[in-house]
Amino acid sequence: SELDQQRILCILNTASWGGLVNELEQHMQNVHNEFEVLIGLDSPNHELEEQHWVTLWLNRWGKEESIAWIESKALENMKPWNSEEIWFCLSDFRENITKRSLGSRGRQVLDKLIPLLIGYLHKKEPSSMVLERVLVIFKKIVTRTAYLELLYENEGALKQLIHLCKASPWVADYIAKYPILLDELIDPELQNRPIEFSEYGFELHENMLRVPEDDLESQMDALRLFKQAQQLRIAAADIANILDVKQVSKHLTALARAIVNEVINLAWKQVTSRFGVPQSLLDSAELNTLNKGFGVIAYGKMGGEELGYGSDLDLVFVHHSKPEEMTTGETTNAAETSNTLADMKAMAPIMKSVPASQFYMKLAQRIMHIFNTRMASGILYELDMRLRPSGNSGLLVIHIDNYAKYQLEEAWTWEHQALVRANMIFGNTSINKTFDSLRGKVLTRRREHEKLKQEVLSMREKMRNHLDKSAGGLFNIKQGIGGLVDIEFLAQYLVLAHGASNHSLVNPSNNIAIFNKLNSIGVLRNAEKKVLIEGYERLLSLGHKATLQNDPLDIEPENFAQREDIIKIWNKIFQV
Repeated sequence: SELDQQRILCILNTASWGGLVNELEQHMQNVHNEFEVLIGLDSPNHELEEQHWVTLWLNRWGKEESIAWIESKALENMKPWNSEEIWFCLSDFRENITKRSLGSRGRQVLDKLIPLLIGYLHKKEPSSMVLERVLVIFKKIVTRTAYLELLYENEGALKQLIHLCKASPWVADYIAKYPILLDELIDPELQNRPIEFSEYGFELHENMLRVPEDDLESQMDALRLFKQAQQLRIAAADIANILDVKQVSKHLTALARAIVNEVINLAWKQVTSRFGVPQSLLDSAELNTLNKGFGVIAYGKMGGEELGYGSDLDLVFVHHSKPEEMTTGETTNAAETSNTLADMKAMAPIMKSVPASQFYMKLAQRIMHIFNTRMASGILYELDMRLRPSGNSGLLVIHIDNYAKYQLEEAWTWEHQALVRANMIFGNTSINKTFDSLRGKVLTRRREHEKLKQEVLSMREKMRNHLDKSAGGLFNIKQGIGGLVDIEFLAQYLVLAHGASNHSLVNPSNNIAIFNKLNSIGVLRNAEKKVLIEGYERLLSLGHKATLQNDPLDIEPENFAQREDIIKIWNKIFQV
């Protein structure tokens, strides 16, 4: 109405209705242009798609008629399918969606999308397996019309989904588990390469700035979505052979490291809002975002930059607060001294002063909460804290001096083996120096070689008996004789055995770098180094591919050519 138009013109301080409409249309066109550049509207006119598959989908035929219809097209185009399996996939999907609440719009889009999918698969990927994987994802999104429309309107997104589902059942399951990742398929960069190692932290921080600081649930969801989106991007580059297995592991490690940093910052804000900060931090010349008096030590695959897609994080938390130190909160709560309930309600929350050791315990608990809470978007990472002093019965966070005392006086040999692949991934200069000094002392300690050898062999045998489940003549990539863990034990034993006379062995925490260093100081011959590195890389690649294909880690021994040579090196070094 004229009155409403004048009201809008008044609010917007605009002279004429015609001018406003023209300006709005220009803005809308600009947005449309950006949308077209990003998503693309170059898809062929789906209305012109062959009606053969539309007829198959829309008609309620029985098994025999449907199979005959599929076979007729397959024979015509010389693209044979297992028509019975195709019919079974479609029949199962149709039966599943009849139990779901689809709106009329969703039904219309689905009735166009399914024939489009079948037609594309028949032309390019005549596989019932791929159809089944894609339909599993469709079952998850069938009531979410926006996702159906995304795949129907954007041919590139649909093709990318089909390509990923064909290449990896793990990726297909991943997208089915987290359908929000379908949004990533419209990004052409997904098909190229992931971001640079150094950019993960920056991009994550930029993402988190968009989330309200007081909304922890949304922050936790944002962290999970970022991890899932980046893992999908890494997997796409992996599938396209843009990244080799070492690069994939480094990307996954850089991603995890960025997330650890962000989680610590989130937890820090929450805990300091309740208790203030440890007093010594106010007196420190390093008062900045890194100086929290708190450190995170990464072990295992995280420490050696060898994370896989489903890896957990082996972490230990330490701090270096002063004895008897308190936080900067109030020593008494004013609300507790109030005489009336009204006085107590009127008062703003007051930070409470607690011992610094308790403060760091609260911080560690908050970090664990952010990582481990199971949400609709899953958990963030599985944290394994068993390598802390005294294992699961030990404190969740320990003073760095007590950690050092434990490592020097009480730790078992297998704990020193683990220290070979340990790194401080979060902490200020002081706590880093303390850890590096400790690690150097432990790894360069003089040891009685025969005793060390027996302890390492004993631990390896216990692990193999407990974890090697391969049978039927198959070889377990990880725990089998001559497998990944044997190679890792060789690296750890040689570092502990020769660290006292070759302090440079302390520097690397990556197995390949360790073997190169052992060769450079004359402990390993060139041929031995070559076998161990090539064998290790081959096993990592086999394990990696098994994960993407949801396959077991047991393979035929002949598929790992270096195995016999690795066993020979093991027998030579351990004299068995």
